[in-house]
Amino acid sequence: MLVNSERRWTFEVREGCESHHGHEPEDWVPKARFNKAQKDFITEYIDRPAVKSREVAIELRKRFPGIVFTMRQLWTCRWRLRKEAMKGYNPFPTTILLLNGKGIPYTVKWAKSPNGDDIEDENGLKKPEGLFWTTPWTEKQWGQYPWVQLYDNTYKTNNKNLAFFQVVALNHQGKAFSCAFGLINNERRDGFDWLMEQVDAARLRAGAQPPGVTITDFDTAMRGAVAAKYPEAKPQVCVFHLNKNAALQIKKKWNKEAAARVAEALGLPLPLSQADDESNLNRAYNESVIDRSERSIDGEPGRAPETVEYSMAGIYKLWESVVYAYTEDEFEAAWEKLQAYFHHQTAILQYLRETWIPYKEQWAGCYINRNLNFGQRTTSPVESVNRYLKSFIITGRSSVLDCVKQSLEMVKAMESNIDEALKDERNRLRFDFLGKDWLGDAPYNVSAKALNLVTKQRQIMLGAIPTKTKPNPTPLVDCTHRVRAQYGLPCSHELLERHREKSPLTRDDFHRFWWLKRGLAAEDPLLRIQEFDVVTTLKGRPRRSTAFASNGRKAPILTAPPPGGSQLDQEDEVVIPATQPPTPQPTRNSAPKKAAPRKKAAKKQTPGRQSGIMPSLHRNPSSWEGVDLERSQTTVSLTPGAGLVSSNPGVIPSTPSSTAMVTASAPVGITKRGGGVVGTRRSTRKAPAPQRFRE
Repeated sequence: MLVNSERRWTFEVREGCESHHGHEPEDWVPKARFNKAQKDFITEYIDRPAVKSREVAIELRKRFPGIVFTMRQLWTCRWRLRKEAMKGYNPFPTTILLLNGKGIPYTVKWAKSPNGDDIEDENGLKKPEGLFWTTPWTEKQWGQYPWVQLYDNTYKTNNKNLAFFQVVALNHQGKAFSCAFGLINNERRDGFDWLMEQVDAARLRAGAQPPGVTITDFDTAMRGAVAAKYPEAKPQVCVFHLNKNAALQIKKKWNKEAAARVAEALGLPLPLSQADDESNLNRAYNESVIDRSERSIDGEPGRAPETVEYSMAGIYKLWESVVYAYTEDEFEAAWEKLQAYFHHQTAILQYLRETWIPYKEQWAGCYINRNLNFGQRTTSPVESVNRYLKSFIITGRSSVLDCVKQSLEMVKAMESNIDEALKDERNRLRFDFLGKDWLGDAPYNVSAKALNLVTKQRQIMLGAIPTKTKPNPTPLVDCTHRVRAQYGLPCSHELLERHREKSPLTRDDFHRFWWLKRGLAAEDPLLRIQEFDVVTTLKGRPRRSTAFASNGRKAPILTAPPPGGSQLDQEDEVVIPATQPPTPQPTRNSAPKKAAPRKKAAKKQTPGRQSGIMPSLHRNPSSWEGVDLERSQTTVSLTPGAGLVSSNPGVIPSTPSSTAMVTASAPVGITKRGGGVVGTRRSTRKAPAPQRFRE
């Protein structure tokens, strides 16, 4: 007990004043250790440092209901499991064991003395300064797509504050993939020189050609190291970083007094406040990043605006016209306009003139559009890969071992994503591009992205072809060869020539960057089978014509089989009386003419028509057809050896015996619908069985 006595505290112990009470044993809950099953469950998360212990505790309680533990107990368990996984080594030696065990090529940069010897302490220990590694899959991809490479550094990936270096490339789908990784303890020129030496050694090991275009940010040391290793490659500065730095310097160096003087001299209201002006600048910057980055192949020139407001957003829009100028003349015109309109903003103009204009060939659109960069002008793919990597690790608290492990996990996920994208692309090629004659065999061997870009060029080309509705179209503008130079694709002018020659595209019309590594027809033999060609000449009946037509004249209509059955005697003579020519029938396209009214004539009924039965031309009449016909026809009889006996002159009588031969010269009339003489002939025939036919 503390007693206040004369401004002094004293301590006194008294009996019976205890404030604590005894606890019964059943009220105390002991803290049990994790069993093997629970430790195995926790072990699944030791390689995932981005998963916090609080999240592991939630999953642990769901998996094992009724478990009792404290958070300190869980932290200690995770730490001990990590130490056990490293087998008593420190993180970096464990990293070397991991790379050796997986067969991953790597190189370590050891600390060296000025004379070039490795620095060792009194215990003979060596100090690492850098690490470089690749994977077999990344080297394979590197060998397939070596034309464009992007380099960048990122930070806060490990607890040693080492800069994380990446080399990234793009495949024919526009998907980014990592080529190599590195950790370095400085960002000086010597550190980047060592990294670029390892990059070139990995390139030779992968069998890739040197890059044609290299893209970096505006880091002087990195740009110098890349240019020293690949002097023939065309360097580019990331347009995203350029515009971001320009917008930041415009905010810092904007002269508000000069803006107020300009407004006063022109009799205009005072300019906006600093906050409003910066807000408009941010809006203009965002529009530039989103809108301009997607219009690289459309051919839209970046002409300077006609009217410009005197503000931060106004000067940035003019600077945007300088960056995205389509031709060198437009570039010079936009730059001169910016200097003339904002000559009072001397600090901003000095920054732009001294920092960026000397390197205009590396970022201006009119210059980099000549490079074979396949439309890539920024390092945004590297930034996306860096952000993807940081989703696997704890920012700033992971060890080098964790950083290397998560980079390998990221490569696995990247490989899986690209394989899925390739499957989707093959389905898209089948449904969207196969069967188009103007593409030829390109859909079987070229990526869908390339075919989409060529389709856009074809749409431009079709606008210059005369049609019935547009006989005098606007011709194509003069060819700048930009699409072929920058993308390796046929432009609208080349497609127009192919259209006139009726020549389809082939795989050789596309750059090798766009080629599929395995064609569609090689994977599915059924895709090699094509459709039937359309037949243009046939021997069949012409369209809109009747069957068995003969010069517009109709065939005769028989009401009975011809005399003598299928064979006629050459000595017989068949005479068909002449009638009026046939009446022409109206066609489908001709309008029927109205006939003059006339009296309805009495319908002439023929004996053969009264029964309603027409005998067939291809068979003998049946018994009931013969009975029906003989009721209305003249009966003719023949006695062998006695000649012909007939009740109606002009009709050749039939014979009662099939063996009797008949020779006659009587004319025979065959009724024909529409009239007309069919022919006259003499024939010798064998007399068939008795038959009846009409005159």
